Amino acid sequence: MEATFLVFAVCFGLLIGRLAWIQWWERAHFKRLADQFHVRIIPSPATRGPILDRSGQPLAGNLLALDLCANPKVIADPAATARVVAELFGGDASAYQAKIEAAKQSHFSYLKRGIERERAEAQKEAIKTRPELKGVELRPAPKRVYPGGMLAAALLGYTNIDG
Repeated sequence: MEATFLVFAVCFGLLIGRLAWIQWWERAHFKRLADQFHVRIIPSPATRGPILDRSGQPLAGNLLALDLCANPKVIADPAATARVVAELFGGDASAYQAKIEAAKQSHFSYLKRGIERERAEAQKEAIKTRPELKGVELRPAPKRVYPGGMLAAALLGYTNIDG
């Protein structure tokens, strides 16, 4: 009976010793392993602020525009989708079809960028309900505007559609 108790006590002591070793001496290693599964850094790009002159008049600002994007792997019939997009947003259906087919191996393609918010809002319901537009969506995208045109462009800087 004493031998059995001694075997259990030794096994329990070894178990406690191993747990202490893992908790104190190997914690950095296991923390790195856990962080690989739990922590992911997602960059959040800052938006550009307005630029005002000394009297408070805007020289540069932002408008919320929308980009028409597609997931080519979801689109069953690129030709039908391109025709409907051309009907709703204008442009050439063959150009839209070429963009969809060129990105067939990826999950993302821009079809049209910088669409004015009012025009996009008018077509939002059609995008949700028409079966030909499965895989097509509108994504918000800030658009830089310059009320004074190219006034002080060298001083302010100028951004294109990619910012």
